[in-house]
Amino acid sequence: DVEWWLTYEAWRVICASEFMAQEVKAFFNVPADKVDVVPNGVDGERFCRLEGEDLTAFRGQFATPQEKMILYVGRIVQEKGLHLLVQAAPQVLAQHKAKFVVVGTGDLLEGLRQQAQDLGVGGNFHFTGFIPDEDRDRLYKVADCAVFPSLYEPFGIVALEAMAARLPVVVSEVGGLK
Repeated sequence: DVEWWLTYEAWRVICASEFMAQEVKAFFNVPADKVDVVPNGVDGERFCRLEGEDLTAFRGQFATPQEKMILYVGRIVQEKGLHLLVQAAPQVLAQHKAKFVVVGTGDLLEGLRQQAQDLGVGGNFHFTGFIPDEDRDRLYKVADCAVFPSLYEPFGIVALEAMAARLPVVVSEVGGLK
């Protein structure tokens, strides 16, 4: 097994979160003194550059002024837990006018669209697919909150990006997000 051999032979193994360090130590039987945690970081300057810019028209492409914008950024795969966000949407919409903006691509995209339609909330979801980094950063600035309902998450760089943009963040209590 190549991964085991690499961790056995390595002088140091660097992980991005304490959760991932524990996973590596347990799964590969790596001695604790070989493992270091160096958290990822985000350059907040890319969000500071947007301060003072009028993003009203940009926001209007995704939600009306009366709607709260709930943002998800990431891969659209099972472990990201987006099906839970879609399931929760009717409860959120019973109390708030909202638009769920889902940025990303993945194997479950069509299934999530269908799930939202089946629950009667398809019109409240905007699945953008891939977008340029500049638009992603603008979405962080205009959204009302970011949601990352992951079932498994080693670190969660998108949550860190949202925080760097000063956006309130709701996450699952799993992995590196915890």
